[in-house]
Amino acid sequence: MSDRIERMAREIRRADAIDRVMSGTPPEEQEAVWNQYLAAEDTVPLASEMTCEVCGCSEFNACITPTGPCFWVTPNLCSGCVLDKTA
Repeated sequence: MSDRIERMAREIRRADAIDRVMSGTPPEEQEAVWNQYLAAEDTVPLASEMTCEVCGCSEFNACITPTGPCFWVTPNLCSGCVLDKTA
């Protein structure tokens, strides 16, 4: 698979994860998470390299939020920490 197709597939999976987890979240919090997601750099590190700069969780050791496991909003910030910042 080409790098471009692989990157597009990864972005689609991230957007799907955001939609699933955010379904029960108030609209203003959803907007904050989506704004962070859309502001993220185009280049995302490999999953094995990603850790949250706030809580230290990783792709293989996710935080548990009220709506389930966290997901990446930016390459170094998980959804659990974004939601904490907007609260």
